[in-house]
Amino acid sequence: MHKQILNQMLGLYDEYVAARRWEAFGSLESAGAFAIKSYIENTAHELCIQSKLRIDARYFLLLTLHEMIWLPTRVSPLGDRLNRELLLAIKDDVLKLLKHSKQESDGEEITGEQVLHSCHKLWPELKSVELACCES
Repeated sequence: MHKQILNQMLGLYDEYVAARRWEAFGSLESAGAFAIKSYIENTAHELCIQSKLRIDARYFLLLTLHEMIWLPTRVSPLGDRLNRELLLAIKDDVLKLLKHSKQESDGEEITGEQVLHSCHKLWPELKSVELACCES
């Protein structure tokens, strides 16, 4: 991917969490985005892939989990219980997705495309998807 585009994505990735603070869902939305971004970064460190996990992969994973899983559940009548349970499930799912992407990369860079393929393959198995679909 062109270096200028990757640099632009880095800015978008860094700004995504801060921008969520001012939207209609308030602090829960921001907390979700911050937590997911932290899970991505901590998991990359845990799997020793910080330097191999490209910014497009990080940004894609953040957007997918936040926009497709976290945000739709904000209207759930289950409230705080679902919030805690869902964040723990997302944390586990980030690990599962990045482990799969790491294996598929064969030691090379992990791209957004590889994370997309991992999401496609593992989506039915993700605990956060089950919670979001069944509980909200």
